[in-house]
Amino acid sequence: NLALSNWAWLFPAVYVGSPVLQALFPLQQVGPEGGCAMPPAGTLLLQICVAFVLDDICFYSYHRLLHSQPALYIKYHKIHHTFTAPCVWTSHALHPVEIALQSFGALSGPLLVGMSAQMFWLWLAVRQAQGVLDHTGFDFDPFQWLPGVGGTKFHDDHHKLYTGNYASCFSAIDDVLGTRVTH
Repeated sequence: NLALSNWAWLFPAVYVGSPVLQALFPLQQVGPEGGCAMPPAGTLLLQICVAFVLDDICFYSYHRLLHSQPALYIKYHKIHHTFTAPCVWTSHALHPVEIALQSFGALSGPLLVGMSAQMFWLWLAVRQAQGVLDHTGFDFDPFQWLPGVGGTKFHDDHHKLYTGNYASCFSAIDDVLGTRVTH
């Protein structure tokens, strides 16, 4: 129910916030031949990588804070942990405050690198796919072959143990900060 209600208010929120999004992320000008203008592949990859790293640093920070402060955990994050065996819907079973915290991270990289509107929506699609894949309950995550990426089992262990593995994507953050756990 929580995931469905979050999806229900998401679309009106994007509609109401669209003037702000248009100001922050202008449309890439289309060339004379028409079609969607995208940056060169190298630029696209660099922008997505910077966005992922900044997003995951933000995610790690607020996620660890929500776990380390009992009052914050109970009020804002415990509802997500009612699911000890995650499924795809649980990726969006979040308190609105946690969604706002995730939005800060998801916006930081694109704003820093000056993404166009097309790139921003592509970034959000990739970011959502990664979050959903982390909650599939199956060890199938095409991102996990990348060095320093945890994958589904990494996040499943977080849900089983309620501690550690605070990063969303880059398990290397937990390795460096000493918070990686395995079940």
